[in-house]
Amino acid sequence: MGRWARLAVTTTVLVAAALLTVSLLSGPAPRRMVDVTVGPGDTLWSIATAQAPDRDPRAVISEIEQLNGLDDDVLHLGVVLRVPAEQN
Repeated sequence: MGRWARLAVTTTVLVAAALLTVSLLSGPAPRRMVDVTVGPGDTLWSIATAQAPDRDPRAVISEIEQLNGLDDDVLHLGVVLRVPAEQN
């Protein structure tokens, strides 16, 4: 392999390693949060599937419970919940 080919391969590997390191160190993007007012017939499941339809509702429900300090599944009308939503 010639001198320029080795240089090109080395540069490519170093750039790829740098990009990988930056992406790993930056961490996940912060989740977008929305406020949802509990209405008649709303459940944690219905709110989770409406706000994050591409995610597992059980994981979203767990996040909603943690974010809002909920101890049970009973929702009261008019309560405003902080809910993780899908990124746009």
